[in-house]
Amino acid sequence: MRTGVKVSVVSGALVVLLGGGGYGAYNLVHAVTSGTADENSAEAVAKRLDTPLTAKDVRETGEKFLRTWGAGRVTAAAALTSQPAPAGVALQGVRDKAHVSKVTLTPGTAAGTRLPYHVKLAVRGKSLAYDTELKVVRSETTGQPVVKWTPTLVHPRMKD
Repeated sequence: MRTGVKVSVVSGALVVLLGGGGYGAYNLVHAVTSGTADENSAEAVAKRLDTPLTAKDVRETGEKFLRTWGAGRVTAAAALTSQPAPAGVALQGVRDKAHVSKVTLTPGTAAGTRLPYHVKLAVRGKSLAYDTELKVVRSETTGQPVVKWTPTLVHPRMKD
């Protein structure tokens, strides 16, 4: 290979290498100095945990939980709580073991971190209705608003 061709090939490779390295360095510096943290980083979660819940947080989180549960999506509803595993078991148990064929949940007006709601269940052709409430808290792992799990979400007389 002639010297001119070798110089051209090496020069081209060097330009590509330096260009890629420069682009990588730019991205690294930009990510470090941009001020945006990964939303699940310890710093971001700690910041959210220190942020008080708004009336909108309470209303939207509570209503989303009620809509999801009422639609029969118990796994998704349980995921909106502070303890998804026990919530999922209880919510599924209502459908399966209590033979509930329809769940109608009507939210009331939020007060502070609480959202009262009316429950109407169709159980073996009969109707069961009662009032209860939920409380919205921040998830200890994500800092996002979630419904605080308690069996009283299912029925006010249920215990842990």
